[in-house]
Amino acid sequence: MSYKSALVHLSDIECGQESRAESESEAAGYERCARRLVDDIKGQLSRHQELSSAQVGLIVTGDSATKGKKTEFEKAEATIKLIRDSLGIPPDQVAVVPGNHDVSRTDCEEAFKARWPGLDRKDPTNRERARGLSKKLEKFGGFFHNVCSREFNGPETVVSFDAFSRLGIALVGLDTTYPCTFHPDDNYGLLRHDAVTAAGIKLKSMLEKDRQLVPVVAMHHCPSPLLDQLPKDKSYLYNATQAMDWLRDAGFCVVLCGHEHQQRSVLDLRSNYSVFAAGSYGLNLKGLRSRYHGEERYESNRYEIVLADPEGSSEFLLRKLRIPGSLDSEWVEDTDYGPATFPFHLRRPQIDEPSGPSVWPPVNLFVSHPYQLGARQRWVVSLSLGGALDSLNAISSVTYRVGDVTKVRENREVGFRTDVEVQSISQAQVEAELRQENGQVQTVTRYIPSPL
Repeated sequence: MSYKSALVHLSDIECGQESRAESESEAAGYERCARRLVDDIKGQLSRHQELSSAQVGLIVTGDSATKGKKTEFEKAEATIKLIRDSLGIPPDQVAVVPGNHDVSRTDCEEAFKARWPGLDRKDPTNRERARGLSKKLEKFGGFFHNVCSREFNGPETVVSFDAFSRLGIALVGLDTTYPCTFHPDDNYGLLRHDAVTAAGIKLKSMLEKDRQLVPVVAMHHCPSPLLDQLPKDKSYLYNATQAMDWLRDAGFCVVLCGHEHQQRSVLDLRSNYSVFAAGSYGLNLKGLRSRYHGEERYESNRYEIVLADPEGSSEFLLRKLRIPGSLDSEWVEDTDYGPATFPFHLRRPQIDEPSGPSVWPPVNLFVSHPYQLGARQRWVVSLSLGGALDSLNAISSVTYRVGDVTKVRENREVGFRTDVEVQSISQAQVEAELRQENGQVQTVTRYIPSPL
């Protein structure tokens, strides 16, 4: 298979957690880990002789620092530049976006005190005021400038990385850290509609120059309802389902993100829209536990490579350190959540919606890429409903089928995540049946593209 370009995707480097570093100094440890990463990337790319360094891009989707400190960004900058220069990647083919750990809580608090000296910082209403303060990402802005060779214009900046057009990619970066303030609980993400609208305008401008480019957006928090994101969860993207609709309607077909420290891949059956959430590359993950299908497990350091061919099948490579957090461990195939390599198609969103007014809310169906659970390989199919709350309340139940598996959700639950776990998809379609209290029924069928 011949590819047009390769995207190296890192996330959650989280430089600066000295208390969890090993015997060497933090800077030396990150340099050693980065050099081992470079060797592994070179080994993976050497299998594709058609790719030169000019056809490789580096994307870092947030949390380059831990507490938004200048010293942390200096370590992250050294790490990214070492990777960039060792791979021969041009500086303008490096893209970075902010994450919640890139917000300087100290700077945000100082700016809040200076602007509203008499207000109580613990009052939730006053914390809301702090969300738009540009000071909280000022240190990230300096890091962004040094790494990407361009200016960062403050929180909620929408950046078009035009040089990625050489790779056949129309890349736009978004900031999801608006809710993050000086309060330690403010870690969840939010994507506002005006930011997506601005991203859509930038995308349209790039596509006017070259309509063959594949629209890709880079952001930190993951916009996927497959990942248990409910409004009470203060860690994920607060408006995940809504954000997914906005991004899809703006014309994006691939989202690269991070935040969870776990690898996730999701396909939206409504428009062939893919979300790839990277695991954490951060060195200090030794002993980090996470819950996966109800079981605690150790997370490993991870990164991804997207081998892209806008005109045909592309490929996704997942890599991890064999021993989490070890400076001397080798990089190996990552099969913790599914196959380490799988093909997919870069498709521009094409939404087939019924014309005219409708009392039915939009039906969003998602399928995860295959993942491994013990000795079994499975898919997870998820359904969520969009639209106004009154249209959701009109639905009394939802029944949906994948192959021979049928699942029913009733009453208000239909507005949230629900999923069906299947060991194989014999019939490549998902059927959802929505039933209103007055007896009216709507059936929606989505076909699963092949290959997944």
